[in-house]
Amino acid sequence: MNRAAPAAPASLSARVTMVVFWGLVLGGITFAILLLHDQEARLRAQRALIADSAMLHVVEHLQHGELAGASGLGHGLVDLLQRHQLVSLSLSRGEETVLQAGDPALAGDRVAHLLPVAEPDGTLWQLEIAFPPLEATLHRERRDLLLGLGLLLLVLGVSLRAVLERLLTRPLLSMVDTACAISRGDRKARFDDTAAAEFGYLARFINEALSGLRDSEAELREARDLAEVTLSSIGDGVLRTDASGRVIYLNPVAGRLLACGQGECLEVHVADLFTIEDEQTGMATVHPVLSGLSENRAIGPIGERLLVRRDGSRLPISYSVSPLKDELSYHASHDPVTGLYNRTEFERELRRLWERAHRDKTEHSLCYFDLDQFKVINDTCGHAAGDQLLRELGSQMSRLLRKSDLLARLGGDEFGLLMPHCGTRRALDIVEKLRMAVNAFEFLWEGHSYHVGVSIGLVPINHESGTVDELLAAADMACYAAKEDGRNRVHVHHAGDQAIARRREEMGMVAAVRKALAEDRFVLMAQPIVATGERETPQRYEVLVRMLDEEGQFVSPGLFIPAAERFQLMADVDRWVVRNATEALARVRAGGVEAEFSINLSGQSLGEEDFVDFLHRTVSR
Repeated sequence: MNRAAPAAPASLSARVTMVVFWGLVLGGITFAILLLHDQEARLRAQRALIADSAMLHVVEHLQHGELAGASGLGHGLVDLLQRHQLVSLSLSRGEETVLQAGDPALAGDRVAHLLPVAEPDGTLWQLEIAFPPLEATLHRERRDLLLGLGLLLLVLGVSLRAVLERLLTRPLLSMVDTACAISRGDRKARFDDTAAAEFGYLARFINEALSGLRDSEAELREARDLAEVTLSSIGDGVLRTDASGRVIYLNPVAGRLLACGQGECLEVHVADLFTIEDEQTGMATVHPVLSGLSENRAIGPIGERLLVRRDGSRLPISYSVSPLKDELSYHASHDPVTGLYNRTEFERELRRLWERAHRDKTEHSLCYFDLDQFKVINDTCGHAAGDQLLRELGSQMSRLLRKSDLLARLGGDEFGLLMPHCGTRRALDIVEKLRMAVNAFEFLWEGHSYHVGVSIGLVPINHESGTVDELLAAADMACYAAKEDGRNRVHVHHAGDQAIARRREEMGMVAAVRKALAEDRFVLMAQPIVATGERETPQRYEVLVRMLDEEGQFVSPGLFIPAAERFQLMADVDRWVVRNATEALARVRAGGVEAEFSINLSGQSLGEEDFVDFLHRTVSR
């Protein structure tokens, strides 16, 4: 039995037009009802006014002594007849009809007036006006009103349909065509992002998403191809199954071990391909692949086993089983130690939030965490302990966050946190709970208990935020400010933050110190040490260091030395001073002057393991 094809659904513009059209129809009917209300009474009053006007016209002519048949009076009555669409006008004196205009036979309603003008013999003048039938006039006026209203609604509906067709239907149909092309596999298809207003914005958004998906697809395809090439070239047999245990891939080595070709083994359950026996006892063991699937864990490597093929032949093997769950993409976005997101994924999500904040005027929060005293545990107990501490702390902090929050390990003992749609006040409450939880956390390692703290920098993300790099720098500086304020606390960055401003100045000074070291723009000065009593021999001097800026002007030591100490550059400065001071002392003594130099050294320099060796080598040279 053949069925008729279903009718194509009406377009969006047609549906919207119909809704608006019927709304206009209802409005028009309401307007017409209001307009036609008491129309009969208004029409009767209008006819009475016409009759009064005609009577006054006739009386005016008669009072001026004009004859009833004068052309002026006749023309005036004919004009009234035509202007008001009357049926007939009749002027009579007594029984005599003086003037007659129109056809009295068509009269519907008649209005007769005795005129206030009398002849000397007492004869009266009478004016009779005949109107069309009242019902016919009412019907005609109602018809004309409804026809005009219907024509107006038709014009409005057609115009609205054309406007909506251009503004809605065409862009939507274009997007539907593009979507169909994409679903058919057309990789060059793109939505028209040149359209105005919302359609252009939506098209640009979808195009960007498609570009990202296509890039990811290409990267995954490349990684898959690379993995398959790698697996095909190694000397071990590799076999991959789906969740039910059916083979979906095996490399050539695995095919030779199982004595089957690629096509022959695919889609075959592993239990039908081989079994495993203990090499010593000959007893069958639990199938390793099925065990790994059921327990969702890695097994092995395990040796001294026999692979029993379908033909009954046996081969000695060792094996291992590992569950694979999108490992390529997982490792690309996650930290291998903690399992949290890594810096790459963190910065990618930060950029998304930054774009959303600028586009939609929404507010989010960014945090930097730096563990206090982590280095002590890492150096004392070893990296294994440090890694375990990071894992436990990452798990502890994750439990206190919202599902939408993103916690990442950025490197070393630094963590980052993104809180979408979370204002500063709410974010401060969350990170304060995290700080307290970390502070109360007890880490146990080899019978000893350790505690760490955390310094946190909090930065709001909104439409007034600078670039992503500026946000990251502000979060890092806010975290450092929390450390400077005493550690184990939260510092919230805000506009005009003096601590952040000082940090920026110091970072700028650090860059200047590094450049001055590279360009040898330091100068030594000697402050004489003078005895208050008898003059000592040899002459003694305290060696001081000054830095020159790029214009050759001296930079105050109070500016560059604190910055160098804070950012671990003082050891480099001290090494420059020691080298150049010993060379200067050698030149002075070569000239026959006995002198001694005293040099101030930073605690950072004295704490370096090889600094004493450096001193010995430099003085000897």
